[in-house]
Amino acid sequence: MRGDKLQALNPLLAFVLTPTATMPDAEGLPATLLKWGVEAKGWAAKDGSVEIENGKLFFAFMPSAIPNGEAEAVAAYSVGALGVENSEPDQRAKLGAHAGHVVVSFVPAKDHQRTLEDMVRFTRAVAAITEWSSAVGVYWGAGSVAHAARFFLLTVENLAVPLPAWTGVSVAEGSGRVRFLSTGMSQFSLPELMVTAPAAHGRASLAYFFELLSHVVKRGEAFASGDTVGRSERESVPVIYEPSPLQKGERIAVVHLAQ
Repeated sequence: MRGDKLQALNPLLAFVLTPTATMPDAEGLPATLLKWGVEAKGWAAKDGSVEIENGKLFFAFMPSAIPNGEAEAVAAYSVGALGVENSEPDQRAKLGAHAGHVVVSFVPAKDHQRTLEDMVRFTRAVAAITEWSSAVGVYWGAGSVAHAARFFLLTVENLAVPLPAWTGVSVAEGSGRVRFLSTGMSQFSLPELMVTAPAAHGRASLAYFFELLSHVVKRGEAFASGDTVGRSERESVPVIYEPSPLQKGERIAVVHLAQ
């Protein structure tokens, strides 16, 4: 992971959805953070903050659900809702059962420009707070997506760059083809990506879709129109730009796979 400076100006922010309106004992949090590889260098439980590498982590418990069903409304965009490995197909109902939430944010140290490593570290801290609070889910607002806790934790644990935790995917089928469209790439100052493929190859195409997302996030640069991608040395598929089927006036990177 190169750790290039992120172009996006959006703050790092996540909402951990808890099953009760009572905050757990904060004294147990530093140990859980360390378990997830995040060292707490300074601890101020009363202030709801802890110093971590390159900045400060803030957390604030709210004894109420996220209003207006905002988290539940984007649960369908989680890969965990698609019936793939580690999925939670009924996660919308699980998220709807939350009674409180923890607002988690990261503020970089003075003169430090946020990097991809900072984002990964923050995400691991969110995972620690998810485990510590016995949460039912995580709402990643910048990605317009909410995940069941189990899916979020397994994703963060198993992927060095946990793109499925940061972004959502809109899925549509028709005429024998399937369409995967990302949500939340604006947090990296990148355009959304759409991959279309024969419906029979949907699962493999979904995996390749996330490979392409990970590629552009790691390099911090969007595909140019006319760039080519492929899953083998023999495959060369052009990247084109088309209007988004979801957001009026937005143009997105598109890859049409033949098979």
